[in-house]
Amino acid sequence: MSLLGMELVELYLLKHPSLSKTEIGFPVSGSNTVERVKYDEETRRVYFNKGQYFEGVSKGVWVYQIGGYQVLAKYLKDRKERVLSLEEIEHYRKVAKAIERTI
Repeated sequence: MSLLGMELVELYLLKHPSLSKTEIGFPVSGSNTVERVKYDEETRRVYFNKGQYFEGVSKGVWVYQIGGYQVLAKYLKDRKERVLSLEEIEHYRKVAKAIERTI
């Protein structure tokens, strides 16, 4: 049980070794500007502007909430009208993977 607890702590702190490689894709280059956040359940994509998206996000990961907030949606909405840095893009991918491993 304590090993599971330690694994969860590492996941929540984004320090778990499994987070260094994620299946959450970011396949389209562009402006990286957050304009409108939308989830497409059929394609498992999270769009944040007309042409850019994160892919491979399951519905369970997308709707996951902490403190009444939908984690992945809030992250992007808090950055509306901003350009995402490469670090923010990687952070988002790690958060999505951590949620996936948690649920």
